[in-house]
Amino acid sequence: MSEEVPVPNNNCEEEINSLKQQISQLENEKATLSSENETLKAKVSELEEKANKLAELEAKISELENAKSSEESKVQQLEAEKNELENKLKQLETEKNTLQSKVSELEAKIGEITKEKEALQSEVEAKEEEIKRSREMINELQQEINQLRNELNSAKTELENLKKEKSELEEKVASLEDEIKQIGKMKEEYEGMERALKIYKVLGKIDPAWGWVGILQERETMSIRQLAMSAGVSQGKLMEMLQELEKHGLVRIQGEGPDDMNPKVKFIQ
Repeated sequence: MSEEVPVPNNNCEEEINSLKQQISQLENEKATLSSENETLKAKVSELEEKANKLAELEAKISELENAKSSEESKVQQLEAEKNELENKLKQLETEKNTLQSKVSELEAKIGEITKEKEALQSEVEAKEEEIKRSREMINELQQEINQLRNELNSAKTELENLKKEKSELEEKVASLEDEIKQIGKMKEEYEGMERALKIYKVLGKIDPAWGWVGILQERETMSIRQLAMSAGVSQGKLMEMLQELEKHGLVRIQGEGPDDMNPKVKFIQ
């Protein structure tokens, strides 16, 4: 399994965007304050000019005693305006310093966040490269797995074919074993017949009544009457002998029916 890649927190990105918006707003407020500051400076300059005029007016107080009350009222009003402007200027200066401090803090925080972002970006790139290598390894392993699956399927197919061939061979072996058993039985029967035939031939030499066995072997097929005449025995006696030989599978009596008095006798090779 591939290592899970840490994903940058969306809250961090949102905080950066919020800070950027605050900085933009502060810069706009700074521009506004700068404009107001210039206006205040102009007013201060104007007040300074008025103060100069006031000094000149104070010099002329003696000459303008008749208008003193009116001028003093104007001076008091100007003094009040001056004080008010000075207080406002001090307030603006304080706000300016506060905003500059906030801007510095925000710039420092933006610097830290930028460094963290760069570090996270580097980590993300490293993880992406690691994921890329892992995917390449996975693709290679998948190809090997597919190849092994193909080989396994081929092996399974070959195994099935071998099982089928084995089953066919086992059937052939079983069939051959049955044939071998049958051949063995036939061989035993043939050997038994051959031994019996040898015995009957020997009997034919000892007892002339069995001499017809050699004659039947040479001619293969003869009638009962021909065999009886060749052996010099009666047909009844010969029939008893033939029935004994037929029991041992040496001859086969082939009559046309139960009433056939002269059936054929076939010697079984």
